[in-house]
Amino acid sequence: MAKAKRRRRGAQPGVRHPFISKEDLLAEIQSIVDKRDMSQVEVADQTGEARSQVSLLLNSKLRGFSTDRLARILLRLGRDIDIVIRPSRGTRRIGAVRLLRRS
Repeated sequence: MAKAKRRRRGAQPGVRHPFISKEDLLAEIQSIVDKRDMSQVEVADQTGEARSQVSLLLNSKLRGFSTDRLARILLRLGRDIDIVIRPSRGTRRIGAVRLLRRS
């Protein structure tokens, strides 16, 4: 007997993954740390995160890190985050999420 495929609560047809990925936010954090040649201790001091958490983060262990938490880390590292909500383009009924990185 085949199992019925369960839909996630709130999932809508046509919406693959409507949120910014943790990996994208991590890439920006790692870019900042590399450009500034920061140690894990310096990152922990500047962001208010525990040193053990910074170690996990910089070693790409994202379990336990929400996108909100990663965004707060970016803010503490001096990045502005703009969220723009506008009507979808063209004839699409479902909107899209894009991440734009500027130096």
